[in-house]
Amino acid sequence: MLISSVLLILILTFSSLIIYFFYLLFEIVLIPTLFLITKIGYQPERLQAGIYLIFYTILASFPLLLGILNFKYTPNFIFLSSNCQQVKFIIIFILAFLVKIPIFLFHL
Repeated sequence: MLISSVLLILILTFSSLIIYFFYLLFEIVLIPTLFLITKIGYQPERLQAGIYLIFYTILASFPLLLGILNFKYTPNFIFLSSNCQQVKFIIIFILAFLVKIPIFLFHL
């Protein structure tokens, strides 16, 4: 049940056309994942792992929110900005996604 809800939220996330809705769904994936970690399993460290998951992903996705706000409120951001700003924007998005997917050195 929880795994299917995670998959449904991920499908909605990457099929959304509104960037704020994308960010909201991108963060809502944490709720079923947190339940999977804290409620299922027998290890005593699962509560601590859930707390680490929440803080790590929220802190890592905060630059994504700032990048989205900068993208949304700067007219013609991609076309009129310098190459340095475009590279910063791309790096912010890539780092936020690397935290969510299991890649060594980025994923907790």
